[in-house]
Amino acid sequence: MSSHYVLFCVSHDPAITFGGVSDHRDWSSPDLALAAIADRTTGPAREHPHCDLLIGRYSGGLIEVCCSASRSNGPHHGSSHREDIWIDPAWLRLLAFSQPGHEEVAELRSCWSRDVALRLRRLLCIDDLLPTHDTEAR
Repeated sequence: MSSHYVLFCVSHDPAITFGGVSDHRDWSSPDLALAAIADRTTGPAREHPHCDLLIGRYSGGLIEVCCSASRSNGPHHGSSHREDIWIDPAWLRLLAFSQPGHEEVAELRSCWSRDVALRLRRLLCIDDLLPTHDTEAR
């Protein structure tokens, strides 16, 4: 099965998705999705010019999430980096269920915080599994 790529806006809670079954804006390669993030003036990212965008790779289900190195005009959630950083959604699920501050213990890059994982909760299919106080506290 081939992969397709969508954008996630994690400046919103819960994260907003661009692309997928109900949206014609999905991409067939990571390079096209990365270019969509970089183009904040004419591409689909123009709708969120100052937001923090990630890429989701789907092949059936969500199999990877990427924090792009080309973060033009958008804020970054922690630090800058020169390479694209991909992570398995299983790590984000674990992070969502962890106690605040455990991302430092796990030595994860600053792209991957508990807050980002919680904003992706619906896309990670864990929304109904989180304690009520976690989702209401934000």
